[in-house]
Amino acid sequence: MLAIETSGAACSVALAGGPDIISSHTHYVPHVHDRLLATMVERMMGDHELTWDGVDAVAVSSGPGSFTGLRIGISLAKAICMSGRPKLVGVPTLPALAAEAATRHVSDDVSRIVVAYPSQRGQLYAQIFDRHGAEQTEAVLIASGDFHVLVNDGTFVCSTAALPEVSAVRFAVIPMRADYLVPLASRMLERGQVQDSDSFVPLYVQDFVPKTS
Repeated sequence: MLAIETSGAACSVALAGGPDIISSHTHYVPHVHDRLLATMVERMMGDHELTWDGVDAVAVSSGPGSFTGLRIGISLAKAICMSGRPKLVGVPTLPALAAEAATRHVSDDVSRIVVAYPSQRGQLYAQIFDRHGAEQTEAVLIASGDFHVLVNDGTFVCSTAALPEVSAVRFAVIPMRADYLVPLASRMLERGQVQDSDSFVPLYVQDFVPKTS
């Protein structure tokens, strides 16, 4: 499986064999996805002497996240999977981050995980999960000042960036990487949850508003 993550500042690719990560490369440099991503994929394939016949699936972050970043990653994934081989697996960003938190960061006294993903204009994408990473709500867009309504004493909050709004609770910054997509993508692939490359679109949660300045 090839995994592609471009929903935020990271431009990241990973190669997995079953549950095992074979290789992973990440650049935490914003606004370079369009220049780096295809080269990173080509180099990873070359380093492991792979052709696309040797890849079963391409997993790509499906959002929410950066509008431009999502379009870049998904466009490349759709092009690779245009013929239906490899299979295309769109992995929701917030559940992938919650799964990573549940596996490596959550202590026994945590009752739920809240993933908070920075958006624009003082807003956050947010979603609630149980302590094992199972979804309890859908992803929503919430004002930063209202984030406290999602938090209680048993909450563990994780995000890809520091958030002043959650300074009083258990919190971890977990920079997003492509290998975090693999566990969820593998389960989705086993269940036949694959996307058609022609109709697959990102999960934006909010409408796209171009920047004017």
